Amino acid sequence: MDKTTAATGAYEARTAKHGIKIIIWSLAWAGSMIFADMAAAYQWFPSEWMTLLSIAANFGTGVGVVLAYMKFLKDQDELQRSIQLNALGLAVGVGLVGGFTYSLLVTTGYIVDEEVTDMILLILGTYMAGVAVGQIRYR
Repeated sequence: MDKTTAATGAYEARTAKHGIKIIIWSLAWAGSMIFADMAAAYQWFPSEWMTLLSIAANFGTGVGVVLAYMKFLKDQDELQRSIQLNALGLAVGVGLVGGFTYSLLVTTGYIVDEEVTDMILLILGTYMAGVAVGQIRYR
């Protein structure tokens, strides 16, 4: 086995390890979001500070997702980092423009049942499409 093959294998192992960490953190974040939401909706906690604690735990796991993703980006090669950053830039731009447009539509009454999840899905869908297009373009 030559040095190039060994380096490629180590890179793939690191990428897989960081990907698994992102998945674990994301699942923990989603779980804490569901728990905090359900606890507030069904009044599982006898006092308000417990609800605030569950929200703080959700925030903390969200920070864990961000830090795991930043580590993932640092270990990517130049091409993969470029694909990820282009997709992130596209998602932020669509999120900002789409968010303000959505806000105007709500303000003017064209959308009456607004949901923040609409914007989250728009941003996530744009990010995923950006990554897919980048992977196909540089194949």
